[in-house]
Amino acid sequence: MPSLEIEILSVFDVFSASAYGDLLKLRKFVEDDVVSLSQPDANGYYPLQWASVNNFPDVAQYIIEAVDGVMQTALHWAAVGGSVAAAAADVLLQNGAILSNKYSSIDL
Repeated sequence: MPSLEIEILSVFDVFSASAYGDLLKLRKFVEDDVVSLSQPDANGYYPLQWASVNNFPDVAQYIIEAVDGVMQTALHWAAVGGSVAAAAADVLLQNGAILSNKYSSIDL
């Protein structure tokens, strides 16, 4: 079993924080360092995928509701996608996504 020290050192970005369920570090990266959650890692995986595959529902919920580095939530990005992303927007809304930042749907 890896030591706690090794695990702590392995959380160095939004992807590893999501994968290890480290919500405090994830919030720091997003809110203090203004790192986007809408960009994939080098392998094409998103923070939401890492949180989901490793069963961290609190991290997944944060990612769904979080405002990324350009002040947009996952729901905003789905709306920007238009009819192509309508199904994704429905899933986000059914799972509690909210429009609660400085932008409204009119800004899209």
